[in-house]
Amino acid sequence: MNSRLVLIEHQNKRAWVYPEHGFQLYGFEEDLDKDHTVSVIYAPDQKKEPVGRRYGNPILFPNPSPSHSQHGPDTWVWQGQVLAIPSHGFARNMYWHVLDRREDRVTAELVPNTNTKLAFPFDFRLQLTYQLDTRGLVLEGRIENTGQEAFPYALGFHPYLNTPLGRKGGIQDCFVSLPSGVQVQSPDQWKTHSQNSFNARQIRCDEPLNPAILLLNSGSRQLELEDRANGLITRVSVAASEQSMGIWVVWSTSPETPYICLEPWTDFPNALNRSETRRCGQGQTHRYQMVISVQSLK
Repeated sequence: MNSRLVLIEHQNKRAWVYPEHGFQLYGFEEDLDKDHTVSVIYAPDQKKEPVGRRYGNPILFPNPSPSHSQHGPDTWVWQGQVLAIPSHGFARNMYWHVLDRREDRVTAELVPNTNTKLAFPFDFRLQLTYQLDTRGLVLEGRIENTGQEAFPYALGFHPYLNTPLGRKGGIQDCFVSLPSGVQVQSPDQWKTHSQNSFNARQIRCDEPLNPAILLLNSGSRQLELEDRANGLITRVSVAASEQSMGIWVVWSTSPETPYICLEPWTDFPNALNRSETRRCGQGQTHRYQMVISVQSLK
């Protein structure tokens, strides 16, 4: 076991978090009975350092996906200044400071430094808590404006869910039901975008999902991964989030990968370059919640 991982436990549930690597989630598992443990989150071998980024639950802040201004990719403009910012922001790459650690939860914080202010020139405090309880794995997020001016931002959670969830079957036995809404697409790396009606449908998890499906105005505050071979459902819910997360992103690298991502975001890509993007005013605190749970398919 990697000694730098933080283990949290509650009854039949366990999760591992790595504060030094973006407060990344390294795994979440639940014992359904004494002989059956379900691994919900796709994660690397915990005895080794991970290769690549595609696992866990990366925290996407202050911009999910790419930014693209008139000055080129990975740029955004604030008060006439051109700023460089990486795709998915910087929070997933940084060292988070642990504020509180208990048996069933861990809280960590990210605050600006010299490097982040080159990309995002604001004073903020981003705190996250992973907690296990009867609901499942609960992620509480808190964004506080500690500066003198309002700032724009977008936030996304990016859970990688195992397909399949159990010992039987494969990814072809896993399905996601998508609600109707508006699909947001871009032909040019999000320099421009279009919005079109999207009809409710069920997708099989081995269908091509790269590029991702981005849904706006669906009205749904949860999505479910249905594993028919094992009779299990993984639910990702933002129903109790104080601030809305109105975008759902459904993505996987390829039809062969053993995971699918059901991602709640506050906005779609290139948010920092749009005037209507959410702002956190001076002295304000915005709060978010995501719950990942597993249950039997009835």
